Amino acid sequence: MVGPVLATVRVITVFSGRRAIVSRAFWKVPLGDGVTDHPRLGNGAAAVDLQSGEIGPVSADPAGCKQRVDVHPDTGAALAGVLPHWPGVRAMTERAAEVFHVLPLIGWDVALCAQGPVIVEANTSPSLDLPQYLTGTGALAEPGGDQLRRLAQKADKARASARRSRRKRRWKLLCERVGLKRSPTQL
Repeated sequence: MVGPVLATVRVITVFSGRRAIVSRAFWKVPLGDGVTDHPRLGNGAAAVDLQSGEIGPVSADPAGCKQRVDVHPDTGAALAGVLPHWPGVRAMTERAAEVFHVLPLIGWDVALCAQGPVIVEANTSPSLDLPQYLTGTGALAEPGGDQLRRLAQKADKARASARRSRRKRRWKLLCERVGLKRSPTQL
């Protein structure tokens, strides 16, 4: 559909503690002269149905969802249908996420080659906003949403703890520099 360029599918997995869940997926569609398929660099993106692999409408402005593209500007091919090898893509990314279970959230970029799917890279902070723009639903409403909520809560607690530690270290350093024997909270 897109010609002799690499177009990947971003498959977002969440590890639940027992198994990996495919939470979201979107197809990154190269348009024009781009050297990468990144949707925010003048390319397009489309949501992918998690069960069937069916491609949703392609947007050339994914964050604004203003420009729908039905036909690829270079090849003239209709940008519709079902992604090839979709069951294999799901199975591969779920297995890979279980291998990397210490990373609870991973965005896998998968190339759909004639011989089958190939993982190109793993992103440890994948875009959760882009699929939301494409589907109109939030990440917490999708499969793995409960795990994402727990991850966010855990990250919030870790940030709060780190802030408290930094504050204590700063006070201790300040007290040492000005010659206080006790911290201000102990005065």
